[in-house]
Amino acid sequence: MAYSQVVTTVSVGTSPFGVAYDSGKGEIFVANSGSNSVSIINDNTNAVTATVSVGGSPFGVAYDSGKGEIFVCNSGSTSVSIINDTTNAVTATVTVGTTPWGAAYDSSLGKIIVSDAGISSASVISDSNNAVATAAESDGFTLTTPFGAAYDSGTSQTFIANSAGASLGLIEDSSNAVVGVIPVGTTPWGVAYDSGMHEIFVTNSGSNSVSVVSDSTDAMTTSVNVGSSPTGVAYDSGKSEIFVANSGSNSVTVIKDTALPTPTPTAAPTPTPVATPTPVATPTPVATPTPTPKPTATPTPVTTATPTPTPTPTKIPEFPALAILTLFMIVTAVIALALVMRKKKARQ
Repeated sequence: MAYSQVVTTVSVGTSPFGVAYDSGKGEIFVANSGSNSVSIINDNTNAVTATVSVGGSPFGVAYDSGKGEIFVCNSGSTSVSIINDTTNAVTATVTVGTTPWGAAYDSSLGKIIVSDAGISSASVISDSNNAVATAAESDGFTLTTPFGAAYDSGTSQTFIANSAGASLGLIEDSSNAVVGVIPVGTTPWGVAYDSGMHEIFVTNSGSNSVSVVSDSTDAMTTSVNVGSSPTGVAYDSGKSEIFVANSGSNSVTVIKDTALPTPTPTAAPTPTPVATPTPVATPTPVATPTPTPKPTATPTPVTTATPTPTPTPTKIPEFPALAILTLFMIVTAVIALALVMRKKKARQ
């Protein structure tokens, strides 16, 4: 699959690490861990429009769409800097746990969950007063050196990468409790939520892979091999793609979320049985029809039209030859006599 080429390179501060997109302003906020600052890039011009000083060694960044604010985790100063995206100035600094690393914005309850890697916990900041409301509590499960975090709006849970535990921690947003852990790859680092497929993508820096977790089952469904030491990860809802930053190979792997491979089973695969061919059905012999005696059709009585009786001619009685001859002689004699009488009369 072909992807767009690099169109430009933007110079920012030293050792840029976390990145967040501000959809309200069309700006990108980049945490520069080596220069304790945040660079703000305009997405129309791809140029840095402002640089904001924050705490020590900023890493994770989260955008709060409800307040138009950017939360920056200062891992070196145990704090979170809050930047207003209208003024591009820090409006508050909130003290949290040791080594804050990643952050996720909970749009349902208007709070930011910050992973405190140094104390294997998480701080919950309310965006209504920009103060820590509570810390994540254990509900039979614990976080172990948490790094990246992502909020799942579909299940109202926050997923945090337990880098030291090769797992993904689940924090319920209603109770702020760690309600479960999901095994993933080695040294999980970054986390991204795919709202299209309702999946969580986790970069495993120690195993050069990305684990894909279903939020309906809270279990890993597959693993995708990527470049060396993958760290950052982001979901592109427009293309249904996941972008993975491979810090060890200076590359970005692009994963299509609709065509993920099926995970290779650890157990020896059961050989696929050769399908028994479906027997060709023996054609049912066509039964030789027993000749059904043709019923003697009862002839439809033909109505014989009564013929109009032809009048029988009056039969001339047959006379014997002698009688005929006699009759002939008589007739001849009569005729002859008549002729004689006529002649005689004529003389007179």
